[in-house]
Amino acid sequence: NPAEAPAPKQSELMLEGLSALEAGEYEKAIAAFEAELNQNPANQEAKLAIEQTNFLRRLGGVDLDAVLKAKDISTLEALLVLADAIFAAISPAQAFELLLENFAVADAEDRDAIRTRLLSYFALAGAADPAVAAARVRLANLLF
Repeated sequence: NPAEAPAPKQSELMLEGLSALEAGEYEKAIAAFEAELNQNPANQEAKLAIEQTNFLRRLGGVDLDAVLKAKDISTLEALLVLADAIFAAISPAQAFELLLENFAVADAEDRDAIRTRLLSYFALAGAADPAVAAARVRLANLLF
C-alpha cells in the first residue's frame, strides 16, 4: 500500500546488537545497544533491547522446571532467579507479586535489588499490561 509509511530503518548498531543477540552473544549485543543509546539517548527500542538481553542472559543455563519446583527464596539471588523463572514460564503478574511480597520484608540493600528487578520487569512486560500499573502502585505504596 503506497499510503503506508515505510518501516523506520534500523541503525547499524541496532542491527549489530540484534545479530549478536540471535547468536547468543549477550555481551556483544549489550555493547551495541549501549553504543546506540549513547548516540541516541531517547531510543526506547535500545533500552528495551538491553532489558531483554539481560533477561535472556540471566535465564541462560537456568533449569526453569527445577527452579519453579524448588520455590527457593532463602537468599536474594534465589528469589531473583525464581522471579525470572516465574516471569518467563508463568506470568509477569505472578513475578511482580512474588517480588512485592518479599520487598515488604526485605532489608534496604535487598529492597534496592528487588526494586531494580521490578523496574526491569515493568519495561519487559510493557505499560499496556494491566498488571504493570497495579504493581507500580503497590511498589510506590511500599516505597513511601
